[in-house]
Amino acid sequence: MMKVEICLMNAELCLMKIEMCLMRVELYLMRAELCLMRAEMCLMSAELYLISAEICLMRAEMSLMRVEMCLIKAEICLMTAEMCLMRAELCLMRAEMCLMRAEMCLMNAELCLMKVEMCLMRVEMCLMRVELYLKRAEMCLIRAEMCLMRAEMCLMTAELYFMSAEICLMRVELCLMRDEMCLMTAKTCMMRA
Repeated sequence: MMKVEICLMNAELCLMKIEMCLMRVELYLMRAELCLMRAEMCLMSAELYLISAEICLMRAEMSLMRVEMCLIKAEICLMTAEMCLMRAELCLMRAEMCLMRAEMCLMNAELCLMKVEMCLMRVEMCLMRVELYLKRAEMCLIRAEMCLMRAEMCLMTAELYFMSAEICLMRVELCLMRDEMCLMTAKTCMMRA
């Protein structure tokens, strides 16, 4: 009886999850529209990247100084790695203790199996009652299938919006590639100067 009620509760939860999926699909559609708007903003910001190319050259000099600091941090990381090795040895010792506990758990599992055999006898009695509740569960599953079909249609529309957003993002990437070419030409001009 308890398992059948649990099955019915799970079926109701599935219906609730399907409704949540439909709400998420609507959110994905809204996000797709936002992605299209962001793509347009990226095209406008591409023009601003050309102006900031000169500023990036100045930041490159600062990044070289940061690289030197990173080298110092790398030496510190090597020291910490040695400490981690020592901790790993301690973990191995703990693993051996866990294996001993696992052996005790196996003994307890054998006792549990004996109890399970007794429970199976009770389950056979409950199965007769379960057949009556299965009919109700079948009706819930039919409703769930209808909701899943609606969710699939919504997902298909969401995929179309995402495809259009990806096309816009590809255009933005092309603009960024052009900006990088401009930066390269700016660097060569600075070197020649």
